[in-house]
Amino acid sequence: MALTAAHSELTAEDFAASPHPPSAQACLADALLTQVEALQHSLRRYRTLIVMQEE
Repeated sequence: MALTAAHSELTAEDFAASPHPPSAQACLADALLTQVEALQHSLRRYRTLIVMQEE
């Protein structure tokens, strides 16, 4: 394989198909979880800012 010849740190296993690729639902769930966590983080920052302004 040309890539493994050019990059000795790579092996054929690096290009093997995953035995169980993630489903579309799993990918969507992961993306939604990431967005919810980002929103929670932003809300905490916003609440902290409001508290600091009130002091």
